[in-house]
Amino acid sequence: DIRLASPKVWAPPVLVEHERERAARGAAMATSDAVAAAGGWRPVPGGGARAAFGRLLSIPFYPVVLPPLVFSRCDATVENTRWWRKVFGALVAGVSVPMHLAVYHGCVVRQGMPVTSWPHLLLHAAWFFCWDHPMAWFLVVSTELLDILSVDHRESRLEAGRLHGPSVLVVGNGPSAVT
Repeated sequence: DIRLASPKVWAPPVLVEHERERAARGAAMATSDAVAAAGGWRPVPGGGARAAFGRLLSIPFYPVVLPPLVFSRCDATVENTRWWRKVFGALVAGVSVPMHLAVYHGCVVRQGMPVTSWPHLLLHAAWFFCWDHPMAWFLVVSTELLDILSVDHRESRLEAGRLHGPSVLVVGNGPSAVT
């Protein structure tokens, strides 16, 4: 099937498709430029100082976050999610509480620092940001994932007519939602 790009010059179908995609991108860019000119939403380029600061703040999380991400090789099931949530809860209780007690004992009891001294408070804050905070987010994510995985996906609500509300927006490729 050879399609003609114009009445006089023929082109392979791939070139015709590329021309259609280029025209669609141009129309989308013109639309986004018009929205931006009207004072609407405008994309912000990434890589600014705020993004660099956020990346800098995330560096202490890496030693805690990487082992579960690298070494967890299991299916995304409700049972596995429950197991990981128990593991993260046990790590918070079994590691965090003794560590905060050790910081208190080392600073206040052994060295005689006041409870409100800066070194004592900074050590607690460092432990919180390096361990407690990532583990708390692991618990939150595993709980949300448990809610997502426990939804019955055997039938499409779109095909079954069980939609929530009078107006429904299908985001993405509409035909693939019902196939």
